[in-house]
Amino acid sequence: LADVRGGQYAHPGETEILDRIIQDLGCAQGARLLDVGSGFGGSVAYMQEKGQFIGYGIDIDPAMIAYAQQQYPACNFYVANALQLDKLDFDSKGKVNFDVITMISVAYALEDKVALYE
Repeated sequence: LADVRGGQYAHPGETEILDRIIQDLGCAQGARLLDVGSGFGGSVAYMQEKGQFIGYGIDIDPAMIAYAQQQYPACNFYVANALQLDKLDFDSKGKVNFDVITMISVAYALEDKVALYE
């Protein structure tokens, strides 16, 4: 699907979902956004550009994060487990507070869904 759409958006309706998030949230420029399960990074880059967020993405797959870092150097990508965010040191600043956290088509892949939302 990403190849057909000409971007790194792998889910049907993804740009429409992202536009809706941006529109409905109405965050101020510079709001911090974390995309959990960011994959190849297209969603983070799209929302950073369109929504004027400071974009962060995490994914458990090092190859996806390496690709995202190469394709979208203006965004921040980290190899991380969504269930261990408290152990992640963003930008060597320790914990970072986020204004928006997205997780699109990710929960199905996690074994412990309860822990994710705790």
